Amino acid sequence: MKRLTPSEAIGPAFNRTREILFQPFHFGRSWKLAASTYVAVIGTAYIPFCTLGLICFIFWRPNVYGPIRPGHAFLGILGALAFDAFSFWIFTLTSRMQLISFDIAVERAQFVAPAWRKYHPLRWRWAKLKLAITTPLAVLACLPFLFFLFWILRSAPALQAGQQNPLPVVASFLLVYVCFFAGVSLVIVAGGLLTDFVLPSLVLEEVTPGNALRRFQDLFRQEPGSICGYAALKIVLAIVGFIAHYTVSSIVMLFFYFLVIIPAIIGGLALPHITATGHSLGTAGVGIGVAIFVLCFFTIALYVQLFTIGTVTLFLRCYAAYYLGGRYPRLGDLLEPPGQSWWNLQPAPPLDPEPPAIADEPTS
Repeated sequence: MKRLTPSEAIGPAFNRTREILFQPFHFGRSWKLAASTYVAVIGTAYIPFCTLGLICFIFWRPNVYGPIRPGHAFLGILGALAFDAFSFWIFTLTSRMQLISFDIAVERAQFVAPAWRKYHPLRWRWAKLKLAITTPLAVLACLPFLFFLFWILRSAPALQAGQQNPLPVVASFLLVYVCFFAGVSLVIVAGGLLTDFVLPSLVLEEVTPGNALRRFQDLFRQEPGSICGYAALKIVLAIVGFIAHYTVSSIVMLFFYFLVIIPAIIGGLALPHITATGHSLGTAGVGIGVAIFVLCFFTIALYVQLFTIGTVTLFLRCYAAYYLGGRYPRLGDLLEPPGQSWWNLQPAPPLDPEPPAIADEPTS
C-alpha cells in the first residue's frame, strides 16, 4: 500500500466509510455499526473524576467550613469510589468496543457479536495499557487545581479583610481552568494516539503492549513532523465532522418536529372539547396518542443522533487506519489488497464497446 500523507488519507477514508455504511444501506445494521463505533470513543481514556474531585474537596472543605464529620466523609468516599468503579466497568466495556470498531473499519465486520467474542482474551491487555498511560496523565492534569486551592486558602484571610486585590484570584482561576482542560485534552490525545498506532499491532499480531509501544516510538522517530501533522489534521477533521453531524441531524429532526407538533396542536385543540363533553375514553385516547408521538420522536432523535455522530467517528477510525496502513504492511494489505489500490483504480469499461475490427481475408 502506498504511504499516504495526512491529507492524502482523507479520500480513501471517506470512500471506505461510505462503502461500510451506505453500500448498501441497512436501516438496522448500518445504525448498529455507526453506534458501536461511537460508543467505543468512551473507552479512549479512564479519568477517575469523582476520586480526584473528592481529594480537592478534602483539601478545601475544612479550611472554609470546618472539619468534615466522619459519617459524611465515609459516605463521600464510598460514593466517589462506587461511581468511579462503575465508570471503570464502562471503560473496560468500551475498550473492548474499540477492538470491535477496528474490525468494522479495517475488516468490514458486519456483526458485533462475533467480534465481541473474538477479542475476549485481548480486552484486559488493551485496557491495562491505557490505564498505565492515560490515568497518570489525568492525575497530573488535576495538579493545577490542588496548587490553586493551596494558594487560595493562604490568601483567604487577606481577601476577607480586603487587603488583597481579587483580580489576581480571578485571573489565577481562569489560568487553572485553561490548564485543566489542556491537561484533559492531552489525556484524550494520548488515548487517541494509542488507539491509532498501538492498537493495530495488538489486534493483528497479538504482540505485547511493550513491543507495540516501541513500534510507535520507532515510527515517531522516523516521521515526527508527519505524525504531528496527522494529529493536528485529525483534530480539525473531528471539529468539522461534529459540525456536520450537528447540521445534518438538526435538518433531519426539523422535519420530524413538524410531524410531532402538528398532531400535538390538533390534540391540544381537541382536548378541551373532549373534556367538556365528558368523554373519558376520548381523553385517554388523546393521552395515549401524545405518549406514542413523544416516544416515536425520542426514538427517531436517538437514531439520527447516534447514526450521524457514529458516521463521523467511523470516518476518523478509517482515516487513522489509512494513514498507518502505508507504514504497517499487514494493515495495508487488509485495507488495499495487492492490485486493488484506491489510488490505482482502473477506468470502467465503456457501456457500448466498439466491435473488434474484422481482419481482411488474404487474397490468393
